[in-house]
Parts: sequence; C-alpha cells; structure tokens
Amino acid sequence: MEKAINTSAPAKELSAEEQKLASAPIGKVLAAYAVPGVLSMVVNALYNIVDQIYIGNIVGFLGNGATNVVFPMTVAVMAIAMLFGNGGAAFFSLRLGEQKHDQAKRCVVSSTLAVAIVSIVMTIFVYIFFDPICRLFGATDQILPYAQEYGKIILIGNPMVAVIMVLSGFIRSDGSPKRAMAAMLCGCVLNIILDPIFMLVFDMGIAGAAIATVISQLTGLIITVTYINKFKTIKLTKADIKIDFHILGKVASLGMSSFISQAAMLFLMGLMNNSYVKYGAESIYGSEIPLTAMGITSKLSQVVFSVANGISSGSQPIIGYNYGAGNIARVKKTYLTATGVCAIVMLIGTVILEVFTLPVINLFGSESELYTEFAVKCVRIFMSVLLFNGVQASIVVFFQAIGKPLRSLLLSSLRQIVLLLPCVLFLPLIFEDSLTGLMFSSPVADTTSFIIAVVFFVFQWKKMDNEVLERA
Repeated sequence: MEKAINTSAPAKELSAEEQKLASAPIGKVLAAYAVPGVLSMVVNALYNIVDQIYIGNIVGFLGNGATNVVFPMTVAVMAIAMLFGNGGAAFFSLRLGEQKHDQAKRCVVSSTLAVAIVSIVMTIFVYIFFDPICRLFGATDQILPYAQEYGKIILIGNPMVAVIMVLSGFIRSDGSPKRAMAAMLCGCVLNIILDPIFMLVFDMGIAGAAIATVISQLTGLIITVTYINKFKTIKLTKADIKIDFHILGKVASLGMSSFISQAAMLFLMGLMNNSYVKYGAESIYGSEIPLTAMGITSKLSQVVFSVANGISSGSQPIIGYNYGAGNIARVKKTYLTATGVCAIVMLIGTVILEVFTLPVINLFGSESELYTEFAVKCVRIFMSVLLFNGVQASIVVFFQAIGKPLRSLLLSSLRQIVLLLPCVLFLPLIFEDSLTGLMFSSPVADTTSFIIAVVFFVFQWKKMDNEVLERA
C-alpha cells in the first residue's frame, strides 16, 4: 500500500488529471505522459536529422558541416527554453500537488512570455554577428558560404522553437501529452515533405532545407499556442497576461541545471568543433571530414538520447505532483519504472548503432573512403556509453522534479564543465593519435559523471521519507 503524507493546506477536490497523477496505475500513467513526450522529443531531434540526410545526399558533406556550425545557434536558444521550460514544468507540477493553482497559472504565463522575449533578442544579436559566430564554432573557408545560406534562414525559427519547448512542457504536465506530441509530429512530417520540394523541385539547395524547417516550426507553434485557452487544471484570462518576476525567479532556479547543461554544451561544441578542425588538419582526413562526421554523430546520439529524455520528462509531472503531495512510495515506484525503461531503450540503441554503423552513416550520403572510415570510428566510440547518459539524465530530472535545483545543477554541470572540458583539452595530447583521444573525451567524461550521479541519487533516495516528514 502506498504511503501518503498530507503536507498541503486545506483539502480541495482534485481534478481528473490530478487524480490520475495521484492514484492511477504507475505503468499506465507513465505511458500516458512518457510516450507522447518521447515521440515529441524524437521528432524534435529528427528535424535536424532529416535536413542532414537531404543535405548530405543533395549538397554533399560540406553542407552537413555547415549545419554542424549553425546548430550551436539553435542550442543557445534551447538553453533559454530549458531554463523556463523544464523549470516551469517542475514548478507547475509541484504547485498543482500542493493545490496552489494560482501560482501554477502565473508560472505558465510568466515562463512563456519570458522565453519569447529573450529568444527574439538573442536571435537578432546572432543575426548581426553571424559570420564571427560561425567562425567561433569552427567554420572553415569552404563551409562558411553554406553556413550563411542555411543559417540566416534557420535563425527565423529559433524563437518559435523556444516557445514550443516551453509550452509543450506545460501541456504535458497539464495532462495533454498527445497535444504536445501532435505539434512536433505535424511539424516533422511537414518538414520531410517540404525538404525535397524546396531543395529539388524549386532547386533552392541548402536554403530550401532551411525554409522547409522554418515553415514546419511555424506549424508546430500554431498547434501549441492554440492550447493556451484549453488548460484542464488552470484557467487563463487576458488579465493573467503579465510576468510575475518572483515566480519567474523560482522557475529559473529549478531550470538552472538544464540551462547550465545546455550553455556548457554550447561552449564545448565550439571547443570541440575547433579541436576537430585543428587536429583534422594535421591528419590524413583534413579539417572538414572530422567536423562533419562529429556533427552527424552528435545528432544521432541526440535521437537515441531524446528517447531517454522523453521518458524521464514524462515521469517528471508524476514525481513532482506526488512529492508535493507527500506520496513518497509513488515517487520511488515512478522513478524506478521510468529508469528501467530508459536503460532498456538505451541498450537497444547502443546495439543498433554499434552493429549497423555503416548503413546508418550511408543515410547521410556516400562520400570518400576516408570520410566513411572516420565517421564509422567516431560513431562507435561516441555511442559506447549511451546507457550511462540515459540513467544520468533520469537522475537530473528526478532532482528537478522534487525541487532540488542545486543538486540537479551540480550534476548537469559536472559532465559538461568539470569533466568533459579537461578531457577535450588533454586526451588528444595523451593519445598517440590526437583525433582518437579527442573522440574518447566524451565517453570518459560520461562514465565518470554517471558514477558520481549515482552516488548523489542513492544518498537522496535514502533520506526522502524523512524530508517529507519534516515538511508535514
């Protein structure tokens, strides 16, 4: 029997969605939240993959190198979206569990307005300084023209991506994960249809891929925004359209770990891109092959990782609500179920990418033997620790969900800053082949950070019951 400790103020009749979070069978409610979340995140990752497949086969590997240079500009906006989106979803679920619906409502409005304003300002800044920023992320003379043609169009869609990400988190937490999934799915399907039309029929090349992506993102935005007046757990009015900076501060504190993780990834993408260009120039592969192959590898890993991230994010509303309500047994059961599924998925993904590496690489176009040789080696090394990535992601989301932002922040920044940075800087100097050392930097950092995350998690797991008793 699940243990429930009442820590909230006066009892209030629960909505249908709150009853589901509080008492529905774990497997059923987790599937209801996680499956649409997984599909949404996989579809989001596929936006870039679809573009790269078409670009690689129509434009060539230099075009794919350009998308790798431009991608950090989208990551920068995604960092802001995760700050307000992940933090907002966690705050929203906790307040629903505590029956503080007014704060939950203000959280939705404040987070959405904030991310829209900040992402637009960021996009304007990046457009003004576009060429220097491309150089900062490793653009060579051969790649820069493609980056200009593709990136200046892609920038238009970045604010739309940010708003979609934030609202999707609230929509899932409100009990409508299928709606969030629909926005992503419609956009991705449209992108798949429009890419060949703009690139081949209209003969627009790499610019056509960018236009197709932006149109698809606009479609997703329209589907997402129309949900605003359909929330089940809260009711929004025109009078609510204002930013509550006090709540926004709390939201930012909960989302800070995700923001730091993305921001650190942005810095490391620049460092790694330039490192691949540098060490590639000293090898038989040249500068462009390692830069392009690593870009494809990282996006492939994002597709698999997005499954684990979607499952973890799907568990967040259940964990957050029940932790807020004091039902620790349900919190623990939800986490164990979600993490077990995560581990299985990541193992399957690892096997597929390790065994069928060459066919997967060939999806992005058949290039020279040197390109294929390096790309296969890069994928196999990089994907070897996907299981560790998935479990660590679930631990980070767990700490976010129970309102422990500092621990979540520490674990997120540990891999990106404390461990990966020195690995990127020093492993190429230790290995006889600098490029091989560079490729091993991620697996080494991932393994170490996984071990540390598990230690933090076990400590928190043992003391959760006492924490809730102290709040009672």
